[in-house]
Amino acid sequence: MQGTNSVQRTSVIVSGVLMVLGYVVLIVANRFHPNGIDPNNHVASFTQYSHWPGWTPDHLLFFVSFFISIVALLVLIEALDVHGEISRLVVRLATVSAVVAIALSAVRMFIDGVVLERAVNAWVTAPASEAAARFANAETVRWMEEASGSYQNYMIGLSMVVLAGLILWTGRVSRPIGVLLAIAGAGNLAVGWILGEAGFAAEGAIPSYASQAIPVLAGAYLIVFAWRMPRREARAIPSGAVAVAE
Repeated sequence: MQGTNSVQRTSVIVSGVLMVLGYVVLIVANRFHPNGIDPNNHVASFTQYSHWPGWTPDHLLFFVSFFISIVALLVLIEALDVHGEISRLVVRLATVSAVVAIALSAVRMFIDGVVLERAVNAWVTAPASEAAARFANAETVRWMEEASGSYQNYMIGLSMVVLAGLILWTGRVSRPIGVLLAIAGAGNLAVGWILGEAGFAAEGAIPSYASQAIPVLAGAYLIVFAWRMPRREARAIPSGAVAVAE
C-alpha cells in the first residue's frame, strides 16, 4: 500500500474510534426515540411525540452522534496528509462539505428537538378553534426538518464520497476503507433525495441503514489498519530511514 508512511497513525486510530463511537451514541439515541408509527402519518406521529418524555435531550444526543461521526471524517482527511494541487483541492471540498454538514446537523436537531416539540405540544393543547392552525404549523416545522435533513445528508454523503475517492486514488490507507465510505456516502445521498421528495418514506430505510452502519465497519478497519502499521513498516525499514510502504 503506497504512502502509508505519511499517514499519522494516531489520527487514523482516532478517526476509526470516532466512527464507531458515533454509531454507539446513535444507537443510544434511537433507543429513547419513539418508533412504531409511520413518521409520514403526521396526526399519529405528532400525537405520539406529544406524550414522549425527554424529547429535547434525546435529540441533543442525536446531534452529538452526528458531530462525532463527521469529526471522524475531518480527522481522517487531515491524517491522509496528501500533497499536490489537485489533492489539496479535493481535500478542501471534503472538508468544507463536512463542516457544512455539522452546521446542518445542528439546524436539523434544533428544529426537530426544540421547535417541533413546541409546535406539537401547542397543537395537542389547543382549543378546537385553533387546532387546525396549530396542526398546520407543526406540519410546516416537520417539512423544515425534512428539508434540513435532506441537505445534511447531501453534505455528509458528498464528504464521504470525496474522501473515499481520495483514499482510492492515493492509497494512503487501505483501499477497502475507501470502498466502504463510498457505499456509506451513496447511502447518505440517497437518503437526502428521499427525504426531500417523500419525507420519512419506507424506501429510505435501506440506504439509511447503509449510511449509519457501514461507517462502523470502516472505523473498525481503520483501527486495525493503523494498529498494524508500525509493526509492518518496522520489519522492512531500518530506524531513521524514509519509510516506503508496500
